[in-house]
Amino acid sequence: MSQQIFGATYADAYDLLYLEKNYSVECDLIDKIFHTYGNGTGNHAFPLAGRGYEVVGVDCSENMLTQAHAKLTNTRTKLKLSFREEDIRSVKLPGQFDAALMMFAVLGYQLENRDVLATLTSARQNLRAGALLIFDVWYGPAVLHERPSERARVIAVADGKILRFASGKLDVSRHVCSVQINL
Repeated sequence: MSQQIFGATYADAYDLLYLEKNYSVECDLIDKIFHTYGNGTGNHAFPLAGRGYEVVGVDCSENMLTQAHAKLTNTRTKLKLSFREEDIRSVKLPGQFDAALMMFAVLGYQLENRDVLATLTSARQNLRAGALLIFDVWYGPAVLHERPSERARVIAVADGKILRFASGKLDVSRHVCSVQINL
């Protein structure tokens, strides 16, 4: 299996690690795309559900889903939002949807061409005719220019701090950049 399944430590720290990421602004863009090109229509899931969209989040990591379910339980607003533990390469959802999102480089977790194709095929099978597929990926020329490096980040929390160390390894022949994260 080429997909990364995030463990409990990373899942517990995930929201703190990406606290500065502006999901709301990304959702403004997604909402604009829906209204411009579509007929309707995690962290993107909550703002989109809050805007009235019916959202089904899919992840293969039980730990990440535990965090999402906890946030949903603590939400005071009634949202049309659910989460499913599924493999994105083969997920079969009930009904068909107006849009599928693979944000924050989700498609990039597919390391082999067959996995990318399976993921795109799976998305297509869960979409209505004329639906939207929205995804982001790392920009290859920038990755080649910047090259992976070691990075450290300190995040203050109520009872101390989280230290995040990330290092990357580029395999140019396979077009793969592997990132190792240690907390």
